[in-house]
Amino acid sequence: MLTSNIYYVKVIGTVKSNESPPPQSDQMTNGHGGRTDAERTIDWHFEFKDIPDAGTGQQTVNGRLLYRFGIEGSDMLTFMKQLGYDYVSRHVLKGHTFFRDFATLSLHRVYRETSTDPTKPFDWSFMAQEDSLELIDKSGAYLCIASIDAEDDNVSANKDLATSKLVELRDLLKPVMTLAPVDRLALDTRAPSK
Repeated sequence: MLTSNIYYVKVIGTVKSNESPPPQSDQMTNGHGGRTDAERTIDWHFEFKDIPDAGTGQQTVNGRLLYRFGIEGSDMLTFMKQLGYDYVSRHVLKGHTFFRDFATLSLHRVYRETSTDPTKPFDWSFMAQEDSLELIDKSGAYLCIASIDAEDDNVSANKDLATSKLVELRDLLKPVMTLAPVDRLALDTRAPSK
């Protein structure tokens, strides 16, 4: 059984399209019908997270953000190479994020690309073609994540405030959905699935 924290990193790029695309005759493409990389603004962030006391059932926290910072110059590949990581693949989250007090509620679907080479992180041609994305969960279900921003989770008053805000959010959304902690052991990719 796991009895210690599991640490992992994520690199997240937020893709923002131009609000009003140029007329079709003036639009530059990259050969696949999509906009060129120069027309996209991508804010890259590096996140260092952990799953505290995974598998023990002693924590009410499923995951926590330890540190997040922006990648200067938006050159994600060079930055990750310098840390010793290699790019493998990517997935796409499409959906919405809602904010209420300290609470953040993310409602997304997870997609994978079918028309582009997933090993090329700067090929954004799939963004122009809705049918080039395929749902990973064929049922069409959404991934819902509720979280609270707490400055220091080692202070019990902060934990209590964060917990009360999550309970308040859970009660508010009870007619629509059930918010409950997931099994932390299920979040560990090293553990066999049930």
